[in-house]
Formats: sequence, C-alpha cells, structure tokens
Amino acid sequence: MKNLLAAALSVPLLALGAGAAAAETRSFKSEFSISLYGLPLARTSFTTTVSGKKFKITGAVKSAGVGAIFDDTKGNIAVDGQVGGNGV
Repeated sequence: MKNLLAAALSVPLLALGAGAAAAETRSFKSEFSISLYGLPLARTSFTTTVSGKKFKITGAVKSAGVGAIFDDTKGNIAVDGQVGGNGV
C-alpha cells in the first residue's frame, strides 16, 4: 500500500519539473483500484493541482467490495508545498 501511495503522489509531481517556470494551473486526477486475485479490496483517488512552483495534493482511500465486508476503512490526505532550489 505504501508503494501505491508513493507512486500516486509522485507521478503528478513530475510535471513540476517540466512546468515549474510556467504560472498556468494544471490539474491531474489519479484513480486506483486495489484487488487481490481479482476481488476488489479498496479504491483510491488523488487530485494534484500544480501552479508555477506550488502544488496541492488531495486524496482519499476507501475499502470496497470484499474489503468492505471485513472492515469499513476510509481515509483522506491533503498536502501542499512548493518546489525550491533543492527540490520539493
């Protein structure tokens, strides 16, 4: 789960390197389904907004399918920051 979260958060941040100098605002939405042997366990979604050197990421995870039978898990995350001379 940690690797999935890291991948979901890092992919849109790659756009910061390409468009850090531009002041236009760009948004990216990532959605993932987590399953085991084809049975759904959870769903996640992340929205990343990049404007110049600033970024904001919001996300949610929720148990689904078979996972919801065993546990009703929900979580949210919100992060914002900016890219400086030494990176994020």
